[in-house]
Amino acid sequence: MRTLNKVAMSHPMAVTNCNIDMESLISDQNRSIATLAITTLLKTGNESSVDRLLKQVIHICLHKGSCSPKYAIYTHCTVKHCMLYRVKWHNLRSAAAANQKRC
Repeated sequence: MRTLNKVAMSHPMAVTNCNIDMESLISDQNRSIATLAITTLLKTGNESSVDRLLKQVIHICLHKGSCSPKYAIYTHCTVKHCMLYRVKWHNLRSAAAANQKRC
């Protein structure tokens, strides 16, 4: 998981083929593996998959009781924060492309 996470930082599209397998690791008993799976999926996913990921994480943490409420809240905040940056980055990139077309 660490290797996939590192590769996803520089080449997220190269890791997308593994997303289905990583989604099953979200509920792993080892929190390190689960956290790496979540962060890797956040780096490689689009907005709709991030929404689905957020719902899965909250369901697993709160409804199945596999992690403490504090960890669930931390994970939820991290996912939301990542989504916000992703949307801002997309908006900035779109604005920059629009400015280039005008020039």
